[in-house]
Amino acid sequence: MKTYLGRPWRDYAAVAFVHTEMTGAVRPEGWHNWDKPEREMTSRFAEGQSFGPGAAPDARVKWAKRLSEQEASHLTPARVLGGRDKWDPNTRQ
Repeated sequence: MKTYLGRPWRDYAAVAFVHTEMTGAVRPEGWHNWDKPEREMTSRFAEGQSFGPGAAPDARVKWAKRLSEQEASHLTPARVLGGRDKWDPNTRQ
């Protein structure tokens, strides 16, 4: 069975995969717009440094962002999940 990395259920969907091992179950195009091309303009779908049989950066849809190593390094659990309370998922608090 083949799958997508993501599809924009709403106009401003956001998904990023960073340093992710991908199996052959991932479709080469990676992302699907759910037949709503206008969502390609507002969704933020990104991928960086994926590896494995399902990693196909050159085959991905053109409207998804390919993250550089520097951009990907900024997407840490603490930055993504921290919020205003500065929660750090690595501290188990």
